[in-house]
Amino acid sequence: MKLVIFTLFDFLSWPITVALMSLAAVPSAYIAYLFYGNHHPIIVLALIPLYYFIWLFTFLLLSSLEMSFFGIFFKKPKKLIFLEDLKSTLAAVVFHNMSKRLRLVFSIPFVETLLVPTYSLPFLHTLPFRAYSLGKVKVGKMSAVYTFPTDPDLLEVGENVVIGAKAFLVGHAVKSTNDGKRLYMTDPIIIEDNVTVGSCAFIAMGVKLRKGSLVLANSYVEPYTEIKES
Repeated sequence: MKLVIFTLFDFLSWPITVALMSLAAVPSAYIAYLFYGNHHPIIVLALIPLYYFIWLFTFLLLSSLEMSFFGIFFKKPKKLIFLEDLKSTLAAVVFHNMSKRLRLVFSIPFVETLLVPTYSLPFLHTLPFRAYSLGKVKVGKMSAVYTFPTDPDLLEVGENVVIGAKAFLVGHAVKSTNDGKRLYMTDPIIIEDNVTVGSCAFIAMGVKLRKGSLVLANSYVEPYTEIKES
């Protein structure tokens, strides 16, 4: 029965996502409608990039509101066995769809341009992360995160931090137990001030990078590792 509930709610997430994307198109469509009646069609067509970026920002904002809403009811626990009861089944649906939303956001054209920080408007830099985060995104001043953290709500980034492109920051793990169940585990990743993480590095759950530490490109930092201040 729990598997049926999971499958049903997981299926319903698709039309909800499509509806969200369609709703995000309303401002762009309205602006195009206003221009169409008063300007030459060539001008209307020339503004297509503007319509697209308006849609992009609107979708990311709506998605962040949706994820924040679910985050009120579903916090990522230290440990959770999926499909053990109704609550864990619904949590599995939410966490699974958060993962799907991450992949959707990552695949949207030009969304990666927002990863280049605009220090005067830090909200824009973290907007893509908020679009699939169930909790608050904590990125300090003058920090640049050039990648998509898997769990932005399990990540604390201090000030003046640089995280290179395609680095993996994963604050959770999933394993199969001996009795055939699926165990979900989490632990926050803490990155303090003035830390540098190279491109394509893998930072696992529970890692603590102290002030001024350096993780070289393509490095693997094992779960619960603490790299001292340097």
